[in-house]
Amino acid sequence: MISDEEILERGMDCLMDNLGIIEAERFVSLVWKERDKYNKWKQEYDNMSDEEWLAGLEKYVKQHPDDNNFAKERAL
Repeated sequence: MISDEEILERGMDCLMDNLGIIEAERFVSLVWKERDKYNKWKQEYDNMSDEEWLAGLEKYVKQHPDDNNFAKERAL
């Protein structure tokens, strides 16, 4: 199991790689400010099966073909 610190570091790296530093910071700020919305969103994903989650990921990648990002690498 990796440490909480490493999870935070990897998560921020992923956000910055895909959104850039400004939008990554904005995302973190929005999650903090809108915790109720985040919790609702998280519950929806927690209730998904692995197959549903992967299908959603594949759909996202197909809708964003020009993105060279982590999601694309994982879905293909």
